Amino acid sequence: MNTIHSVKLAAMDFLHELKLSAKEVLLTQLHTQTRRLVDALQVKSTDDPDSWRVQLRELAGVQRLLDTLDNTSLDVDSKASVATCLLPVAAPINDLITSTRSEVVRKACGAVAQFASMTGPAFAPFANQVLASLVHTAKIKTFVMSHAGQQCLLTVSSMSRYDLTILLELWGSTRAAWPKSEVAEHYT
Repeated sequence: MNTIHSVKLAAMDFLHELKLSAKEVLLTQLHTQTRRLVDALQVKSTDDPDSWRVQLRELAGVQRLLDTLDNTSLDVDSKASVATCLLPVAAPINDLITSTRSEVVRKACGAVAQFASMTGPAFAPFANQVLASLVHTAKIKTFVMSHAGQQCLLTVSSMSRYDLTILLELWGSTRAAWPKSEVAEHYT
């Protein structure tokens, strides 16, 4: 009986180590895919009119890896590692969030929401860099774009935190540009 118990413990230890090494491999793959995404995001549409397709394809690659990582039940340290890995994407993804193509905005906002859901509180530095772009989607009259930004901001706000001074500065600089009828209800 004691031997069976020892074998069970050894098997559980082996499976735990195997799971840890799989996580490390996935994190390495995520780092590589993130680098590819950053490179794709640096190509401007004026240089290549089809660059947005490549950018969305690389973004989808990152999302697939995150789905796989999410199935491995990440601990707090792993979530912080994922957030650190995704941080280089924060500044360049603003161009996708502010794109004139509704498909691009929708997919970029969906990806940012997934990043926030996946990393939780560790997402805060990323959130600070995309906050202004997400808020600006509220002014867009195209429902698909404004709704994507709204849903993304809702997810980011519920999963992580961001620097409220950024939001206050943004509000102070843009409120004069909004029609009084849209702003009045928030001041009463």
